[in-house]
Amino acid sequence: MKEGFVTTGFSKPWVALYSNVGTTVTYSNARRLARGVDVNINPESSDDNNFYADNVEAESAAGMFAGGTVESTVDGLLTATERMIAGLPERDADGWINYGDDQSAPYVGYGFIRRGMSGGETLYQPIILPKVKFGNISTEAATQEDEIDWQTQSLTAAIQRDDTVKKNWKKLGEFFSTEEEAENAIKTFFNYVEPSPLPQPVLTSLEIGSLTLTPAFDAGVTSYTTSTTNASDVVTATAETGLTVTIMNGATAIDSGDAATWTTGDNTLTITVSNGEDSIVYTVTVTAS
Repeated sequence: MKEGFVTTGFSKPWVALYSNVGTTVTYSNARRLARGVDVNINPESSDDNNFYADNVEAESAAGMFAGGTVESTVDGLLTATERMIAGLPERDADGWINYGDDQSAPYVGYGFIRRGMSGGETLYQPIILPKVKFGNISTEAATQEDEIDWQTQSLTAAIQRDDTVKKNWKKLGEFFSTEEEAENAIKTFFNYVEPSPLPQPVLTSLEIGSLTLTPAFDAGVTSYTTSTTNASDVVTATAETGLTVTIMNGATAIDSGDAATWTTGDNTLTITVSNGEDSIVYTVTVTAS
């Protein structure tokens, strides 16, 4: 690389859960934070420690790193990532995630890519803050007027020294010729494991007692009708391992293999299949007489 490097971009912010046993630091659950807009690292240093002799400054020890903050602007956090860096609990049974007494923000590693140019060559450098803790995450939104106002999200984290022997607070990677190589360096540092593809959210079978569905069951068809003279029928809905199946008989939840009780007339049975990110809803109208 030629002398001098001018920054031209910021991209691919990553986070990973931080943990240590003594001076051994490990990372887990690495993921993209969001799409990066800008970043600003603000370190703080202690005062220089000066020694005076013969009426002059004879020795001087430079101030040491004493903390600081990193401020990032991103396009917007996905719920799973916000929950991780804010230390939020699992969803309640009613579907809500709560900021409250159960919140406990963890230490995380934070990495990103700085793009720049040197001598006409575009280069990419991964930078990592080994141990930070994000503060409470603000939410801002404004109504749309004549034109879309692209709204971003601001995040602030306190920078800490890590627990290694050298108490690092910042790490600079080598310069790479591609952004992909620089991102792979961050992934490797954070022990990123590529997740297995999520199964497609579809039912593999659907049976309501011995009733005949119209049309006949097909995983790609989501709307059915049937009729019964029974007071109740057992509903069996199956899907691949890793998928969640939720069955509602009107406002009443039932488990697969349990009986649904009918009222005279049309009854609406909904079966939702989810892989945690995507879902599909099957509807069966059961006419009881």
